[in-house]
Amino acid sequence: MSLVKTNAAGDTLWTKTYGGDQNDYGVGVVQTSDSGYALVGTTESFGAGSGDIYVIKTDKNGGVSEPLPIQLSAFSGAPAVGGSVKLSWATVSETNSFGFYVDRRNAGEQGFATLPGSFIHGHGTTTIPQTYTFLDRSVTTGSWYYRIRQVDLDGSVHYNDPVRVEVPPADLPVSFNLDQNYPNPFNPTTTIRYALPAMSFVTLSVFNALGQQVAVLVNDTQDPGYHEVRFDGGSLASGVYFYRLKAGAFIQTRKMLLLE
Repeated sequence: MSLVKTNAAGDTLWTKTYGGDQNDYGVGVVQTSDSGYALVGTTESFGAGSGDIYVIKTDKNGGVSEPLPIQLSAFSGAPAVGGSVKLSWATVSETNSFGFYVDRRNAGEQGFATLPGSFIHGHGTTTIPQTYTFLDRSVTTGSWYYRIRQVDLDGSVHYNDPVRVEVPPADLPVSFNLDQNYPNPFNPTTTIRYALPAMSFVTLSVFNALGQQVAVLVNDTQDPGYHEVRFDGGSLASGVYFYRLKAGAFIQTRKMLLLE
């Protein structure tokens, strides 16, 4: 990948070559406000080796300026299905990024350990935002800390601030949810199931098509877990009804059909 500067007559003032020992191609160049240049192309020498975006910032003489820093814009972790933990992070830009490893430690431990199989390739040098995810299936119940270990192509290592994730027992739900009643349609009884990931004050109500409350099935504090309530609509007219679960800040409503 080469950058050539000429004068108004077309005479060459200087020529600079950038990139590695593989196929690197320049596709565009612009002059920056400091009289330097920004060269954009693709690279097979860096990153995943499959034509990643490559951005070079030079001074007015073609010298390579300080590289763009790795800018991690977000990093989060949350319990996922099956007792696992899903980690997500995003970068605003990357410079000579070889890739990322995921480190983990228990709340009672001092040092982090790298999770086997957690390596994810970076995108070399790019100003295009990138997103990454990793699913930790080896975690157990408890409090865990995660961090990202970012490795440059020259071997330099950088760490982000860790995040804490509380992993509930595998037999407990990881999120609030209100299931569809079964059977539906029904006559005259049906079962309503819902999930609570934490102790909550729960209100489960039934409304008719006009929005009038016709029954309150639950109005109490309940432990985390899976719950079910039997609803008997024998005293109600046939038609469409709605049942609503309110648990803390969570609210969900579903529709059911009562037949005579």
